Amino acid sequence: MQLDARQAVGGGEEQAAPERLARRGLGVLSGDRSQLGSARETWRETGRRRARQGVPLELVINAYITGARKLWEALVERSRTDLVDVIDADMLIRAGKAVWTNLDVQNGVLIEAYHRESARLQRQVNGRYGPAAKMARLLGANWEPASFVAVPTPERVAAPHEGGH
Repeated sequence: MQLDARQAVGGGEEQAAPERLARRGLGVLSGDRSQLGSARETWRETGRRRARQGVPLELVINAYITGARKLWEALVERSRTDLVDVIDADMLIRAGKAVWTNLDVQNGVLIEAYHRESARLQRQVNGRYGPAAKMARLLGANWEPASFVAVPTPERVAAPHEGGH
């Protein structure tokens, strides 16, 4: 399955997500720190959701990098055309630094959330299908992954010498 940057970040149920994220990102870049808390939660949720959906982390990160690159290219283009009298070289350099610094923060938050969710999902799988669960089933125990307790069922518990061995 081939995903593009839009699908890796927003995908299906959230076709407007890239635009919403870009608007929020512009707010953060402009110094509006009131956007930062909700932006961080959006990055976390994107990481968790994409881990649950099995989207490879590198595709999600690439989507964020693509978005940052497009934002940077738009800033450069606007500085050369209709904002030539407003944006000087120093301002453009500061804006570029902010774009890439914020991308580092975004990716850090997203990667951490993705890894935590992946680990949580793996613990669930191991709880159901891991070595301890398999051993409990072989021994005739009820395996409760949520509590990590194996409880033998009375009808399956045999005396040590039953079975002829």
